[in-house]
Amino acid sequence: MSNIFHEGRLLVEQVDERAPIANNMPPIAGALYWTSGLLERVEEPFNRLETLSATIKEREEYKDV
Repeated sequence: MSNIFHEGRLLVEQVDERAPIANNMPPIAGALYWTSGLLERVEEPFNRLETLSATIKEREEYKDV
């Protein structure tokens, strides 16, 4: 996810036509909308992970995630 953010951020800063912002939005509003969309994509899986039991959270796989 951080790669998506950093690549998109560079495109936004360079005002590149491939920037992940809607064409009908001003640059700052588009960037804010894009970053809020990324945040939504991350929050749902993290919320699911938080609901897991304590025994699962102690596993090494969970710590890696």
